[in-house]
Amino acid sequence: MKKIIEDLKAISLNLDIDCYILGEYVINKLLNSKNENECIEVIFDGEINLIVKEFEDLGYITKKDNDNAAIIKNSVKKIKIYVKCIDNITIEKELENRNFTVNCIALKLIDNKIIDPFKGRNHLKSRIIQEVNEESIKKNPLIIMDAVNMYIQFGMHFSAYTEAHIREFGNALKDINDSSLFSKLMDIIKNDKSGVAFEILDQYELLKYLIPDINKLKTIGKCKYHVEDVFTHMNTTYKVFKQFEQGSIELKNFDSDFLFERIDNLYVKDILALAAFLHDVGKYRSYAKEGETVSFAGHEITGKHIVEEIFQKFQLNYKVIEMICSTVEGHMYPLTIFKEEKEDIKERFFKSFTPYIKHIILIFFCDILATSTFYDPNNEQKSYTVFIEQLMKGYVEGNF
Repeated sequence: MKKIIEDLKAISLNLDIDCYILGEYVINKLLNSKNENECIEVIFDGEINLIVKEFEDLGYITKKDNDNAAIIKNSVKKIKIYVKCIDNITIEKELENRNFTVNCIALKLIDNKIIDPFKGRNHLKSRIIQEVNEESIKKNPLIIMDAVNMYIQFGMHFSAYTEAHIREFGNALKDINDSSLFSKLMDIIKNDKSGVAFEILDQYELLKYLIPDINKLKTIGKCKYHVEDVFTHMNTTYKVFKQFEQGSIELKNFDSDFLFERIDNLYVKDILALAAFLHDVGKYRSYAKEGETVSFAGHEITGKHIVEEIFQKFQLNYKVIEMICSTVEGHMYPLTIFKEEKEDIKERFFKSFTPYIKHIILIFFCDILATSTFYDPNNEQKSYTVFIEQLMKGYVEGNF
């Protein structure tokens, strides 16, 4: 990042124009946070083509976004620089168009001067997320997801009228049909170290606009395997996955390097974190009860179809949808293998889900730990863990 800042200063001096840094980079600096920045927002008071040419001369990869903006990539650390140019307006006027006051703190690079027209530093000090004006969320409801991201990432809370507007205009999220909403959700998951994302989205009545049946899933779930409702179990499975991601839970024979591979701009670990939450999303539509017996037979297949229903409208990379769908569809296979101990079932599992065996085994592991958190009358957690470790070892060694 130090090299990028030096290059921004050099471009500003070479072209004799002002350069401002905004957003997450500035927030992290003011909070003395050690969070690594994967992107940086920059505003130049200059002409976009000249600025792009300067970046190219310095070895950066450039892509014009529109007549006044470009996305610049550092080829070494893969850090993105979002560049916007302003013309015939002041930086203060430009900042009026941003979402929240803490995102309106601009660092003028050459002078090392803070521009803060909306008291963003005061709000940051008090950990308050506040709209730039009372129309911000109404005009662009998608920024609600940015607010949730900051809430989780920086340990902030909403001002009174910002929270009121989140609740009032949150229903507009269900009408967003492009990939921008999914991207915002994945940003939240990526920055969620404590596994609270879906709790927060639900607390502010947003989750019901993102995932079908979410409130109905709170009304069912108790059966011979579970004492908790389905939503609580899904959320706990997500939390367990996050604990595994952070290293507080371990699984022998499991090589987790694949979690840091990318599909487009998404880490596999973040895609799987979402799959961990969604693994039982099909249970409400699969619910059946005869007398005192409750069944969710086929919920993994129903869940797969619901996932397709949710995400196909976002025009995502098919590999992302396939990974989530396959993980949801296959998550019951390891349990069947454990219960029935039949080699043909194991063989069918490995053949049917070949690209996603590790993904499914990991989610099954999180599923089991989440279940036993609330109910494990026969003390089976240890047996399941040993089984999962042996299943993974057999897969890696090709013994199936």
